[in-house]
Amino acid sequence: MARIVAGLATSHVPAVGVAIDQGKTQEPYWKPLFDGYEPAREWMAKTRPDVVILAYNDHATAFSLEIIPTFAIGVADEFPPADEGWGPRPVPVVKGHPLLATHIAQSVIQDDFDLTVVNRMDVDHGLTVPMSLLFGQPEAWPCRVIPLAVNVVLYPPPSGRRAPHQHRHQSPVLPHQLAEPVSGFPPGPQPVLPSQRRLGLPPIRRRMRHGYFHCARTLGFRFAARMIMLFHQPIPTFSQAVV
Repeated sequence: MARIVAGLATSHVPAVGVAIDQGKTQEPYWKPLFDGYEPAREWMAKTRPDVVILAYNDHATAFSLEIIPTFAIGVADEFPPADEGWGPRPVPVVKGHPLLATHIAQSVIQDDFDLTVVNRMDVDHGLTVPMSLLFGQPEAWPCRVIPLAVNVVLYPPPSGRRAPHQHRHQSPVLPHQLAEPVSGFPPGPQPVLPSQRRLGLPPIRRRMRHGYFHCARTLGFRFAARMIMLFHQPIPTFSQAVV
């Protein structure tokens, strides 16, 4: 069984990513900022999460003004760094966790929390800068990531009434609603029908298409802050995870 172990919030200012990429973190202007992140980086290295569920806002890279979902969850195997006009950041490709992401989507959508499911998207500084601040500059990210994009670009944005202090039956809230899908992961063995095999889709998406995932109740969300929650799973295939 997986579990959430922590929640973190941080800025994703693009200039911070530029300072990291250009080796300016120890310059007098930047040093106080990056020194302040050292305890968080040390804690993250000790915690060693398996998955990060990272709530952020897209900056017209994955979504344009033509289509902007209020809440969108990435369920792909990987998410390339986006080209925001001057080339992609020199950071590793973000590896997703399709099984957990699809399980969360299935659970919360059936619990009446509307979530857009995204099978392919690039991720911009809104996601990669927090990763760099907390994990440094590795050749590959040490954990998998589930992107959770929230609209703060186009009016109307999500209501603040979804803040976590409210009762879950009065209004869906992400931190609380994530708790049950996470604790219910992984679901038990699921049947795959011959008709599903003929679809030519990955097994995870076959099951989601036919509604075979265990339906949990919860998924709380605080869209005002970029949150990273950590959770552990005491089995060999899923020791820890970050949300």
